[in-house]
Amino acid sequence: MARLTSSRRSAPRSGSTDVLRKCGSTTLPRALRERHGFMPGDAFSVIDLDGVLLLSPLAAVVPTLARELETLRTEEDLSTDEMLSSLQTDRARRAIERYGPDTIEAWDRAWRDEQG
Repeated sequence: MARLTSSRRSAPRSGSTDVLRKCGSTTLPRALRERHGFMPGDAFSVIDLDGVLLLSPLAAVVPTLARELETLRTEEDLSTDEMLSSLQTDRARRAIERYGPDTIEAWDRAWRDEQG
C-alpha cells in the first residue's frame, strides 16, 4: 500500500513552547484554555503516540449521567420517587433472572430491614 507524503507541512493551529517543571507540570497557554473552556481541576488523559503526546480532556462522568437521567425522567414525566421505584423493580427483575428467586428474596428482605 502506497503512503502519501508531502514535503510541505501545514502550520499548527496554535503552537507554543513550554518547559517541564521539576514536579512534572507544564502550563497550557491561556488562549488554548479559553478556547476549549478548560478550568482548574479539569482532568486529562495523556497518550503517547510513538513520541507524539496527545492530551485529551476527560469528561466528568457523574454530571453527564445526571443530565441524561434527568432528561429521561422529564421525557417520561416521572417524579424522582417513581423513577427510583421503577429502577428498583427493574433491578429486582434482573437479579431474579440472573440469580434465581431465592437470592432475590433474601436480598429484598435485607433491603427492607435496612429501610426500617
